Amino acid sequence: MQTPDSTLISWTALIAAVGSVLTAIVAAVALMAAGRRNRLSIGINNLWKLIDGWESSEMKWRRALLARELGGNLAPEGRISDHAVDVLNTFELLGYLVRSKVLALDDAWVNFSSWAISWYYIYEAPIHRIQREDPTVFEDYSTLVAKFIKYEAKRKKVEPTAIIPDATALKDFLIAEEALSRRDSLTQQEPARAFLAAVIRWLESWFSGARDSTPSDVGGGGSGDSGDPH
Repeated sequence: MQTPDSTLISWTALIAAVGSVLTAIVAAVALMAAGRRNRLSIGINNLWKLIDGWESSEMKWRRALLARELGGNLAPEGRISDHAVDVLNTFELLGYLVRSKVLALDDAWVNFSSWAISWYYIYEAPIHRIQREDPTVFEDYSTLVAKFIKYEAKRKKVEPTAIIPDATALKDFLIAEEALSRRDSLTQQEPARAFLAAVIRWLESWFSGARDSTPSDVGGGGSGDSGDPH
C-alpha cells in the first residue's frame, strides 16, 4: 500500500511528464508554423520574380519572336530553339516550386495557367519526342499542366478535355503573343513622346515670353525729354 507521500510523488512525476510532452508538442507546432511561414514567404518571392521575368521586355520579345517564327502553327517535332527553352523553362521552374510545395497550386494557376497550358500544347510534339529519350526533361512542366487542367476543370465543373485548347485557340494565342513586341514598343515610346511634347511646350512658352518682353519703341525719347529749346 502506497503512502500519501509516494502517491504525491507519483502524481508530481506524471504531471511533469505530461508537461514535458505538451511543451514538446507546442515547440513542434511552433516550428512547423515557422517553417510554413518561411515556405510561404519564399514561394511568394519566387512567384513575384517569375511574374517580373515573364512580363519583362526581354521575355516579351522572346515570346513574340517564337510566335512569329511559328507563323501560327504548332511547333514541329524537331529541336526546340534556345528562345523556346527560355520560355518553357519558366514553367519548368514553376512546376518545381509547386511540386516542392513552396508555391500553392492555386497561386500558380491564377498567374500562369493560360500561358503554361497554351505554350505546352504548342510545343507538345517536341516535348514528347525529347521525353521519349529522357523522361526527366520538362517533367515538372508536364506535371504542372496536368494539375492545371484538372484544377481548372474542377473549378469550372467541366471535363478536363474542355480545358485543352484546340488549334483555333492556339492560333489566336500565338497572334496575341506576336503582338506583344508591338504593344511593348508603343508603351516604351509613350514616355519619350510625352517628354518631347513637354519640351516643345516649354520652348514655345519661352519664345512667346521673350517676344512679349521686347520694347515696342526702340530708340524713342524718354517722357521727361520734351525737346523744348527754352
